[in-house]
Amino acid sequence: MLALAWYLYLREHRRCKTEQCEMIGGNATRITLPLVTLAVLGFFSLNLYTHAGGDVSGSNLLPAGYAQTVIPVRGMTCVTCTIPVENSLKKLEGVQVAKASIPKKSVTVNYDPAQVQVKQLVEAVNSAGYKAQ
Repeated sequence: MLALAWYLYLREHRRCKTEQCEMIGGNATRITLPLVTLAVLGFFSLNLYTHAGGDVSGSNLLPAGYAQTVIPVRGMTCVTCTIPVENSLKKLEGVQVAKASIPKKSVTVNYDPAQVQVKQLVEAVNSAGYKAQ
């Protein structure tokens, strides 16, 4: 769709330049089309980065008394898929870090076993619309 939008814009731009006319909505298009292109390229590159095994989160230090578990998750295919999984886990009391990985098809959770159990973590992933294995 974006390639078609650029094609139509450039075709109309050339036509108006040849005929020396003013393009209707030209100013808005000159601003909007590059911004949308940058946004699409940004999301695309973020997906490529994470599929290549890149880490988009910060440090992952485990405090004393906390445990770490890795939960396999089916259905995550892109960066935006990780957001509801991580958010549903972070809402649980006792969860310090939840980091989903698309290449590994899993989520790593640092949690306080005194406050939350693994069963609750699995239920949180399932409630986000994905299947914890």
